[in-house]
Amino acid sequence: MDMGGNTALSSRLSSVLSIAAYATGAIIGLLPALLLPFLSLPVEFEKSYIFFGTVSIALILLLLGSIFGGRLSLPRSLLLFAVLLLPLAYLIAAVFSDNATQSLFGTSFEIDTVLMITALAVTAILGATLFSTPSPIQSLVLFSLLAAAVVAVVEIIQLTFGLPFDSFSSSTANLVGKWNDLGIYCGLLFILAMHISVFSNSLSRSGVWILRLLLTLSALGIIVVNFFNVWIALAIAAALFLFARAHTLRRGGVGLFSREFFRRIPLLPLLTLLIALMFLLFHAQLSAILGEALSIFQVEARPSWQSTFDIAAVGFDSNPLLGSGPNTFGEQWLLHKPAGINETPFWGVQFTQGVGIVPTTFATAGLLGGAAWLFLLGLFLYRGYRLFRATSFAIPSVTVLSYISALYLLGMAVFYLPGIALMVLAFLALGIFVAYVERERGSAPLVIPLTLRPFGVMPLAGVLVGVLLAGGVGFVLYQTTNRVIGATDYYGAIESIGKNDLPTAESRARASTVREPGNDAARLLAEIGFAVMNQIAGSQEGTAEERLKNFESVAKGAIEAGFFAVQNNPHNPANWVTLGRLYELLFSVGAKDAYDDAKLAYEEALRRSPHDPSLHLMLARLEATNDDGEAARGHLARALETKRNYTAAVFFLSQLEISEGKIADAISSSEAALALSPQETVLWFQLGFLHYSTKNFRAAAQAFERAVAIQENYSNARYFLGLSYYELKRPVEALAQFMRVAELNPTNAEVAKIVSNLSAGKAPLADLKPPVSTPEKRGNLPVPE
Repeated sequence: MDMGGNTALSSRLSSVLSIAAYATGAIIGLLPALLLPFLSLPVEFEKSYIFFGTVSIALILLLLGSIFGGRLSLPRSLLLFAVLLLPLAYLIAAVFSDNATQSLFGTSFEIDTVLMITALAVTAILGATLFSTPSPIQSLVLFSLLAAAVVAVVEIIQLTFGLPFDSFSSSTANLVGKWNDLGIYCGLLFILAMHISVFSNSLSRSGVWILRLLLTLSALGIIVVNFFNVWIALAIAAALFLFARAHTLRRGGVGLFSREFFRRIPLLPLLTLLIALMFLLFHAQLSAILGEALSIFQVEARPSWQSTFDIAAVGFDSNPLLGSGPNTFGEQWLLHKPAGINETPFWGVQFTQGVGIVPTTFATAGLLGGAAWLFLLGLFLYRGYRLFRATSFAIPSVTVLSYISALYLLGMAVFYLPGIALMVLAFLALGIFVAYVERERGSAPLVIPLTLRPFGVMPLAGVLVGVLLAGGVGFVLYQTTNRVIGATDYYGAIESIGKNDLPTAESRARASTVREPGNDAARLLAEIGFAVMNQIAGSQEGTAEERLKNFESVAKGAIEAGFFAVQNNPHNPANWVTLGRLYELLFSVGAKDAYDDAKLAYEEALRRSPHDPSLHLMLARLEATNDDGEAARGHLARALETKRNYTAAVFFLSQLEISEGKIADAISSSEAALALSPQETVLWFQLGFLHYSTKNFRAAAQAFERAVAIQENYSNARYFLGLSYYELKRPVEALAQFMRVAELNPTNAEVAKIVSNLSAGKAPLADLKPPVSTPEKRGNLPVPE
């Protein structure tokens, strides 16, 4: 036996694992600042792929290294076992879900999937194995500091000058993720730096300056973002630091509230506590001041605790143990949207998660998934309690700092929806805490024997399992890489649509369906076909026979794509809507049989989203095209029952009355309704539009004025008020209305053109083509609601 060869092999494998540890630490440390700009993908998608690829490769190296090294060594920790229960609970819930593929893999690396929860659990294992020695930790810290520096520099440039990239077009765009994610990240850095500054007495001069710079920049980031949850965390952390220091002083013989006591109480946590309390008490006022000063106005919508529990309660009624399945919160939201949401500006938003990551699990993975989270969090809190009882909170060790990091970030996962970069840091810190706390306790590691020499059944089985796992991870990594390439084509197709380059959009969307045959790309391909069909229908190029042949060819391909989307995910109402729009277009150009197919598709969408008023409006338009005014009015009535202030339904109802010559009756009905409900803005809009269609611009202006007096930001009412003012020879007031509409809708090109026309002394609708030039006949509202 060549013992020297074995020793050399072990040495090389140990080096490979060391490289894996350093590389993993570098990429995860840099993850908050990492992007792949050449992919032109959403920030969260790119970070998820970087993370998944890193973890997959690190896991393969760990498995292969352990196999050839003869054993796999893990900390003997119940906490690590609790981490592994999470993906197991998600897997069981996914297997019994009605939409298993969505629950297992999702479409864009959603956190609430088996795939990503497993990857996060693996991150904890990597933290507990690869980062169990100081050297990889130092690498992680170094690259984390570098990431913080990059995030700070980029954010300062973005807020001061703006960055010339599409992904940074918004003032709240940043490297970390969502705007509030930036605040959470800065909060983590500040809390860790505050802990080190309060309790460490061994920093070098350069270390002190780095710490001060980190404290300053992270504090500025916290203030600029001004996220309520971060201020709560800062207040709690500062209070705990003050308590820990006071406890240490008392144990050292310093009398409570003595002069010496107050002299040695650290100033930084005290100031932090006072500032945090001030921002909590005056949060709304300070948000307004900061937003005005920095031109940052950000509203992030998510369901409330009550709404999340309402969705979870519905799942409990059908399957309390397993819920509706991971990553199906959005489907449940559409089916059981809470009453009252449709009266808010977020009526059309499909929330894919609840108020926080952990609460969402109770709705999607039921009591099993929720219990797995509670067991992990409860055990984690208990281990922290045991740690700080046995040692001291006032020790800036790896164990304490990793615990603080994991506690802070996992706490955010309970009360918020942190992005992938923050969740990765949470589970890595959790794994590092497990490694160090078990080592400090003197616990013997759990050693799983693995060897290529089959002198026993279990070792050989371990080798086979290890090889299969490594191969499986490699296959999943290959598939996710395919998904990323497909996503690049998908978003490239969307970009081409924005440039009105439909042939390129069609080519890239088709390529996306080949790489990643999910419903999103197929639906986009069908929508592109819909746009091309409209172009052909309105074109005069070629002979009628050629246009018909081309139209039929495009229609066939679009409908095939629509069916493909529906077959891939029949639970998504958007797929049925796309199919319905295709059949409705066919019906409008003379294909009588398409009426039944369009109606069936819209009704299927309505079955999956029964509280969406826009679906009733689509059915109303279809019935109007079929010359069934009574059926159309029935759907419009149900749309307004679902959403009382649904201007689009009132707009179409008014057009229906006009087309049937019932304007006088409609005006009388509107006036009678307003006598009973004078604060209903949508009724004032309807009355104004009816008067506008009869060219009674004075009465129209009066009605629109009442609407905007009740609802100051009513863009569509202001739009028609501006047109009415112009017809009344009041161009200055018309311009003022359209400028206000432009402020409320800065990306609306039509409104910008009207402002430009009025500023140049032209008619508001000059150089604009139908249907914009005939607003009373247009198919949709000028400003989408």
